[in-house]
Amino acid sequence: MQAVLWYDILTRHQNGGPAMELSWVQKGIWSVIQGLAGVVPLSSVGLLAVMRKIFGLPMDGSADRGYAAMQLLAVAVTIAFSFRHDYAACFRATHGRLPRNDPEQREAMLLNRRLFMLILIGVIPAAFALLFRQRVAELAYRLSFMVGLFALGGFVVFLGDRIGKGERKLQDATIADGLWMGLAHGLGIIPGLPAMGLCLTAGVMCGLESVFAMRYAFLISAPVLFLEAVSEWTASAAPFHWIWLAGMIPTALCAYGGISFMKKMAKRDGYGLFAYLLWGSAILTFILFLIS
Repeated sequence: MQAVLWYDILTRHQNGGPAMELSWVQKGIWSVIQGLAGVVPLSSVGLLAVMRKIFGLPMDGSADRGYAAMQLLAVAVTIAFSFRHDYAACFRATHGRLPRNDPEQREAMLLNRRLFMLILIGVIPAAFALLFRQRVAELAYRLSFMVGLFALGGFVVFLGDRIGKGERKLQDATIADGLWMGLAHGLGIIPGLPAMGLCLTAGVMCGLESVFAMRYAFLISAPVLFLEAVSEWTASAAPFHWIWLAGMIPTALCAYGGISFMKKMAKRDGYGLFAYLLWGSAILTFILFLIS
């Protein structure tokens, strides 16, 4: 009897049925997946698509679009908080005058102005990719495609981890580096491809030092996720529920933990662990494809 009750909780929605409020179990899983997969080399878009299939939710996201927008906002705010000193330094550098009698402070301001310019350059292609988000989301309707995309994402992350360690830092980064990393991040709208993993791999392929590449990838990610949250909320027809604000707390906590973990991984010059997690997601999706 209890097993039937849990099944009813987890499968409250039927694919193609009317949009209804998510259950508490589904909200909890959404928070964990969005919080962690949104900041590590995993595909939150792909994993949430798989969860929709398992729970019998509409594959177009109509049952969870409003709640998903709030989760994206929670991740964006958490990243912005974690890297608030970088954003604040960029703001001060672009709104202040360069000191003439303090060479060290002048050099620091110039570097922060450079970082601000690189953030803008990286955000542009990543944000532009959001215009195609609804079109590529249809790939999640076909689990056979999802298997291949998870496998491809794992290969890209594995390749980036094995390429080698770059030495170029902020003072050596170029406009081309920003464009490549922004474009790679934008490809994360494709279900199964990890935005953070693609962005980091693009950075190491450009020869950037791993700690700076990770830092730069997060600085790009926060404004892009904020724009994506606004886009999701605009597309949502669901009324706002104040209880969603409570759901943002576990999402933010998971995201903060994921960011701390990524900082440690960057210092160790490795993130290949996530390649195996993506391949495991491919296997799970394949099994789901066989039984569905």
